[in-house]
Amino acid sequence: MKKGIALLSSLIFAGSLAAVAFTASAADVEDSMKAMGKSFRSVMKDQDVASLKKDLTTFRAAAVEAQAGKVSAKRSEGYAEGMKELVAQTDVAIKFADEGKFTEAKAEVEKLKDIMQEYHGKLNVK
Repeated sequence: MKKGIALLSSLIFAGSLAAVAFTASAADVEDSMKAMGKSFRSVMKDQDVASLKKDLTTFRAAAVEAQAGKVSAKRSEGYAEGMKELVAQTDVAIKFADEGKFTEAKAEVEKLKDIMQEYHGKLNVK
């Protein structure tokens, strides 16, 4: 009987830890997404290549952090696909910024916006 209670207690404890870990991970993704949003708003306002590069780099770091987070199994495949595409497109924009090509970098930023809208729609995210 005592072994049964100990086993049940262990299972409940393990389940609680898993729930806490998932909740923490979901919160991490949410925090990263908020940081991405803030950085993206800055990117959209940038008027020079130095600011654009700085803000794109900040955006990319938040995107990579969000990419590493866990989401529900229902959303995981689309989420992973969207984040991979977003990071790759950010790299294209950063490449143009590194080359001092402000206009081209800003054009690539518009593609970032399209990717975000596409995957927010696919994943039913606000």
